[in-house]
This record gives sequence, structure tokens and C-alpha cells, in this order.
Amino acid sequence: MPLIELTGPPCSGKSTALPALLSQFKGVHLDDAWVDKQIGISRWPVLIRFVVREVFLNLRGSTLLGIGRMRLLILAVSQSGWRLQRQINVIRNVVTKFALHELAYKSSEKNLILDEGVFHLPFVFATSRVHCPKEVFAFFPFGYPRVVCIYSEHKTLEERLLSRGHSMLGSNSTEETLCRFVEANIAAQVFQQSFLASIPEISKVNLSSQRFNTHNASEFK
Repeated sequence: MPLIELTGPPCSGKSTALPALLSQFKGVHLDDAWVDKQIGISRWPVLIRFVVREVFLNLRGSTLLGIGRMRLLILAVSQSGWRLQRQINVIRNVVTKFALHELAYKSSEKNLILDEGVFHLPFVFATSRVHCPKEVFAFFPFGYPRVVCIYSEHKTLEERLLSRGHSMLGSNSTEETLCRFVEANIAAQVFQQSFLASIPEISKVNLSSQRFNTHNASEFK
């Protein structure tokens, strides 16, 4: 089954891109409802579904990463400079991405679209003092997805950050966070421009002012 990952720096317009992708390709969004269906808990009470889903994704993702990669991830997060709550959320977020990859590659459905999958990890660490460990980021046990990478004009990023009071500000100043966002935005542009294997039919999706392109992630190995 084709898996498409949506990624890009914070405030770049991914929320706008996702509905466009889903509409254009009659895609299937890998959201909570999809996960519940895959693990057979769709008809369970809401609270129980939430608990079972969280336990399943975190345990499965941690198992896939293994002790060595989990140790590297926890070490990197502990050195990030983030508050404890964000550190915990990032670890949960990362291991969940790998569990979703496994579910996606075992599914027979077509045009699965994952918002902020494994390839989004460098952007998750955009405001960290350290980078995402390469041993974690480069780990694709089920094969490589196609990647849709989005970036916006720097001025647009600044306006969105200031208007939203983005949660990633944390203990950083607005100026420092904006600088990190701009760096991530530049990285997204390089990500697009350095590789030529775009997918023409996806590139035709109308995403207003967002810059939009796709690649097969195997090219970044």
C-alpha cells in the first residue's frame, strides 16, 4: 500500500495541505478512528479506546525501536532544554510514529496519508538544543514512504507564530523560536530542491500560497 507522509516546519501550513491531499486522492487519514479499526476496538467505549490505543501504540513503537534506539531518544530529549511535559510528549509522539508506520505497511488500503510521520522528526526537534538521533530518524523497518514537504515564506511563519502563541515557544524567547523555525523552513526548502524525483500528480494539488513537493523517502537514505 502506498504511504504518503506530510511534513514541514511548524506553522508552515500542513493543516491546509492535509484536507487537500485527502480530497485529491480520496486518501485515508491515519487518525485515531483508523487506528481503532486496525486494532479492533472501534466499538469500545471512548475512554477505553483512548487508553488501549495509547498503550498499544506506545508499546509497539518502543518495541520496534528497541532498547538501543530508545536509550538514544531519551538521552536526546533529556538534553533538549524542553520542559518535562514536552519531553514526555515528544517521546510518546516519536514511538507512536513508528507504530503507525507498521500498521500502515500491514494494511491493504490505498493512499494512506500520515500527518507528521517518521520523516517529521527533524522538525519535531526544531526547538531542541540537540538534533534527533540519526539512528532513530533513519530507521525505516517497513520501507520508505513518499514524502510531501511544505514550507512557507519566512514572514508568514513569523506572523503565524506570533498570532498563535505556538506551544513550542516553551521557555525560549519568541525571537529565538522564530530563528529556529526559519532554520527549519530553510531545511524544508533544501529538502525539496535537492531532490528531483517529485510525483507530478501530487504536485498539482492546490495548496494556496504553500510551497509543495513530494519525494520518495528512500532517496534520503
